[in-house]
Amino acid sequence: MSTPKCRFDISDIYLACRHGDVEFVKDYLKKLSETKQDPNHFESSIKSSLLHTASYHGHKEIVKLLLDHDCDRSLVNGHGITAYEVAANDEIRQLYKRRTNSSDAHRFQDETTDGCFEIVKLPKENVSTIESTFADKQ
Repeated sequence: MSTPKCRFDISDIYLACRHGDVEFVKDYLKKLSETKQDPNHFESSIKSSLLHTASYHGHKEIVKLLLDHDCDRSLVNGHGITAYEVAANDEIRQLYKRRTNSSDAHRFQDETTDGCFEIVKLPKENVSTIESTFADKQ
């Protein structure tokens, strides 16, 4: 009886994320950072990303490393599912929540509402002209 052959050619980094090899992933991400390459490796034969496999198999430290290196959390696998959705447990899902620290606490909002909607705000002198034009049409 012969040994079955793997029908996929799977990368070492994908296998490291799948099996929880934290040191290999750290080294890989360090090399990527030095060369400014994209950390969003997608294993085309399996139709899944590094983040998907680490999340699915519950490797918290690897998921954290990948997210810290700006892996795309919105990337979908071959089934149209994000890594968050395939996460093994709530502990992994918590890693996907955006942190609020001093540098990004107000990423989508300002402290005050002063100056909001300035683009659509009409100058006071034009308000009466527009109101009278609108009244004439009725």
